[in-house]
Amino acid sequence: MPTISSQPALQCESISQENWPSFDLFPSDCFMQRSHWLESAWRHFHRHCRGVYSDGLTTLAVKDSDDALLGQSSWFKQFSRGIGWWRLVGSGQVCSDYVQLPCQPGSEVDVAQATAKWFALHPRKFLDAPTAIEIEGYRPSCPQWQTFINTLVDRGWTQDTVAIESTWRIDLPNNWKQYESLLSKSRRRKTRRATQMADRGELTFELVSDPQQVNEHWPEFVRLHQLRRQQLSQPGVFADANFEQFLKSATLDLASEGSASIARLLHGGSTLGMLLIFQSDATWYIYQSGFDTQRIDLEPGHMINSLMLRTAIERGIKSVDFLRGDEHYKKGWHCSPVSLSKSILLPPSLASRGISSAIKIKRNMQAWL
Repeated sequence: MPTISSQPALQCESISQENWPSFDLFPSDCFMQRSHWLESAWRHFHRHCRGVYSDGLTTLAVKDSDDALLGQSSWFKQFSRGIGWWRLVGSGQVCSDYVQLPCQPGSEVDVAQATAKWFALHPRKFLDAPTAIEIEGYRPSCPQWQTFINTLVDRGWTQDTVAIESTWRIDLPNNWKQYESLLSKSRRRKTRRATQMADRGELTFELVSDPQQVNEHWPEFVRLHQLRRQQLSQPGVFADANFEQFLKSATLDLASEGSASIARLLHGGSTLGMLLIFQSDATWYIYQSGFDTQRIDLEPGHMINSLMLRTAIERGIKSVDFLRGDEHYKKGWHCSPVSLSKSILLPPSLASRGISSAIKIKRNMQAWL
């Protein structure tokens, strides 16, 4: 049977690539489970967030009886709303989707059960506050998370689970004409306009994958993203300097391994739009975008997505994932939703029951309003 041990808490000021736990030991079908992504999220973002303690990082390593590593996961502690939260590195504003407890194939259930038992035995308070576990962005059908949650519920923990916004994914056919035929008439018309303009040389679509070039184009990408968000009366993620540092660091590290690119759409010598794309196996993940708000008349969103999808098919990409968010345009590209959930788990106590009731009341009031 697997056993679980807690590695010593890492000191943020002395964290290095040598002692950060390597998650690349374990296969994953999503870039958000890679070491570069998780380490950057902790180093540049999470530890700077309000209520997060720099010594609050804990890596749980699950080993079998022969001391072989089966899996590991990194969690941080955050004090918020009178509760001490355990959260996975990569959660929250980082918005990691398809979260997992990284492990060797075939060990998913054992790792989930052993990790849950560690939480069940761990002191249930820190800073004299009740403790809660929050898991966000997981597939509700995932056996690993079902096991994790059920193991705690069987020990008297309270579970509160809600659906959150879905991710949206396209399984691409082998050729562009076949994909075009799947689109609505109006979307097909806009798509053909974009591809015809590109074929005539009026538009240029390029993928920038070299880390140095990605770095050179980064300020323009940030500027276009913020312009679009501000047009929608939103602050934009790059209003937070720590978030920008996290994403830039993770992108450059993954680009050095051939797993990150910036797509650029050019018209008349100026940039109409940009996409931040990550790749895992034969899937492209569209994480962020930005557009020139002064050229909305050209519909840069439709144009860059049309040319991105055509390029993906030409390069043998099997699927494109627009990640989390139920924006209407995703359905128009013939995407299918993938359900995601968020769960809060509270240990058995009177305080936990009160917190659980308060969470449900607040959610019901927000839904009613």
